[in-house]
Amino acid sequence: MAFLFGDDSGVSQKEKDTMREQLAIEMQTVSGLEIVQLRKEYENACRKLGQDALSEKLSFAVTLIRSPIKAERAEGLYLLRQLRTCQCPHFSLQEILFFLAKGYYWNEEYPQAMESIDGYLQLKPNNRVGVIMRAVIADKIGSDAMVGVAIVGGAAAVLGLVALGVARAASR
Repeated sequence: MAFLFGDDSGVSQKEKDTMREQLAIEMQTVSGLEIVQLRKEYENACRKLGQDALSEKLSFAVTLIRSPIKAERAEGLYLLRQLRTCQCPHFSLQEILFFLAKGYYWNEEYPQAMESIDGYLQLKPNNRVGVIMRAVIADKIGSDAMVGVAIVGGAAAVLGLVALGVARAASR
């Protein structure tokens, strides 16, 4: 989805660096013990409240997306995707979309992070934090594309050299 809400080129390098630092700090602040404790609380709430344990589900999902373990981050993203369709007075769709953008960013799923932050910015087009987050994600997508181009270019060069060697050997 194209960025329809304004131009994120007005985001300074300092703002992007600050956002990257913030994201790194947030991810480092969760412990395995915290995840175990919140999992117990979430499971207990599910037993008591069933489908109405939405606040507990959100709290658990937001903790999981900050886990150093990729499978736990994926579980958190799954729970957030479920919450995206819920009508809950305790949290908003904007919050879910922003958490999804962060979770996908931490899981290195940058196109999905971009889709989520664009959804967030549709609802809050003038939110500076969202615009900065979008610029950080765009940088990651751009750098991943450059790495991909370099890999493909390098592979093509190697294949070209091999083909040239084979052709020379065949002509002798």
